[in-house]
Formats: sequence, C-alpha cells, structure tokens
Amino acid sequence: MKRVVLAVALVLGISGLALAHYPEGVTYPCFQFPDHLVPTIDGDLSDWDIVPDAYRIPVDLMGERLAGMTAPDYNDFNCWIAFGYNKTDGYWYAASWRYDNVVVVDRPSGDPSLIWQQDDLEIMIDADHSGGQYCCWKADEMPDEEERRLNGERQAQQYGFAYPQADNIYSMVFNTPNTWVWKPPYTECAFTFDGAIHEAGTTTYEIRLIPWLELIYYGPDQSTQYKFKEGDIIGFQVSYGDFDDPANPTQYHAFWTVSHQDATFKFA
Repeated sequence: MKRVVLAVALVLGISGLALAHYPEGVTYPCFQFPDHLVPTIDGDLSDWDIVPDAYRIPVDLMGERLAGMTAPDYNDFNCWIAFGYNKTDGYWYAASWRYDNVVVVDRPSGDPSLIWQQDDLEIMIDADHSGGQYCCWKADEMPDEEERRLNGERQAQQYGFAYPQADNIYSMVFNTPNTWVWKPPYTECAFTFDGAIHEAGTTTYEIRLIPWLELIYYGPDQSTQYKFKEGDIIGFQVSYGDFDDPANPTQYHAFWTVSHQDATFKFA
C-alpha cells in the first residue's frame, strides 16, 4: 500500500534559517487507510489493528525535555502514537495509547486554552514541510496586531487534546483567535480512560483532523486545505505533557517529544 512519509521538522536560528530534521535523518511512515476501513472516531483503537506495529512511534524514540530523563520509566509513563490518512475524505488520523502513574487533568472549566497545563497530547502539523515560526510573534517583530492574529497558526497548527475534562471540551488550537478549526467537522476526537484521576490510568486518543496549507482564522472558505499525495513529506511534532502533583497541577513532571527539541509551541 502506498504511503505518505512524515518527518519531524524544526527551524533553527534567528536569521539565515535552515530546515533540518530532528532527530536528524529520521522519518516515520503514515498509513493510507482504504475508503472502507477508515477509523470510526470513538476511542476504540481496534480499527487500527490493520496498521502494522512499524507505524507506531513509541516513547522509546522520544526525548524528555524538562526533567533530565535519558530513558523512559515505564512504571512512570509510557505511550505510543501512530498516524494515517485517507485521500478521499482528506483527514489525517491519529491513534495514541498512554499510561500514566498519576493522572492529572485538572484544567478549570471554560478555558480550553489551558489544555496544555495538564496531562495532554499535543500534535503539530506543518503540511507543506516549510518550517519556521508559525505563531507567537511579539509586537516588535510584527507590529501590526491584525497581522499577528492572522499569522498565528497560519502556516502550521498545534493541537492539544486531553481527557477527561470537566467541561467536556477535549481539544484546542492554542495560538490563534480561531474558534472553529478545533471543532467538528475540522477536528474530531474521542477517548477512553481506564483508571482514576490522581491515580494510575490508561488513556486512548483517537483523532482525525483536516490539515491546512494556510489556515485563516476568519473561516474555512478563506483557508486552504492540504491534499494528500503519496510520497509527500509532512512536517509534524508530537508532545506529551506529564503532570504528577495534584497539589500543583500546572507543574510539569516531564515533557516527552518526538522531535527531541524545545520551543515546539512556535517553531515547525
């Protein structure tokens, strides 16, 4: 079966920017789902049984960026993620399994922009693999306020997902005034959770989203959707935030990333 190749891409430097892969030379396969076998977004990952294990990215291939861990402790945290796509419906699919010895999902209700301040899954997609800064410009870097608003998540998008949530809001795109891209039909997600909050638990994430070459927050009619082609390279990044102290629920315990890099919240 033909496939799209995913590559973790990050832009380095302030001037004279150069595109590079991190870890250097690493790409990951993305499974092409036939039309009659596209996953149902319900949190049950049995739809992914047809996807070979070689498509999974395990925690062993990720880097921890905050706590100084050089290798995962499976009794503390474990995870994997896999990706797929379907040319007919245009969706990019993701499935992930996660074990955490202390589940902290204490985000205050009503503010999904804080999804990242708890145990979460973050997926960044740079559909044309162009790299560079994609959000969070300062006023001295981009003086016009509306230009900053327009360019936030325009060229690449970072999605956050967490479950369970008291207000039943499970997804978000962080650094844009966009109010529609993280909702159906552009983003759909479902989950299962087995365990107890503030104790050990396992979570499954099942997601599909529309990738964008250009995301304009005004609306989908002003935005440009990416169309999958076999052999394309798509830039992406995945992070897992791990919070273990219920008394201090916004303090990271660890932060695992596929790219092994920092500042993934604004560089593709």
